Amino acid sequence: MLDHGSACSASPIWTCTHGRLEGNLDAKYEFTFKTLVPDAMESGRLNYEGTSVITMANGARMFGQDSGYFQLHPDGSGAFETTVHIQGGTSDYSNASGRIVASGSFQRSGSAVGSYTGFICPSSDASGCNQ
Repeated sequence: MLDHGSACSASPIWTCTHGRLEGNLDAKYEFTFKTLVPDAMESGRLNYEGTSVITMANGARMFGQDSGYFQLHPDGSGAFETTVHIQGGTSDYSNASGRIVASGSFQRSGSAVGSYTGFICPSSDASGCNQ
């Protein structure tokens, strides 16, 4: 869910998202926008970058550098795609790397649904990781 409240104070544009991941990752997903700019080439598209924290059910966290876009529809709904580049974390994820790509749709209210694919490597050396 898109948020513009005090929980987003780490964002220079006071915008963040809060969500839940299900499936292979039973986790909370928190994203803090660093940038949100109109795409110069595609009408209705906003590109963004920021940071994320994925908190697993056991409390372990993964940290990500994210980039993606919103494609806005005239009624305020739209589509999104986000790429999370995993860059470490806590506990078993302290040296993790990998990538998660999520895509889906959102409503004017800020609620969103989608799916994700990707891989997480237990160490920063991805050479032995099953991608």
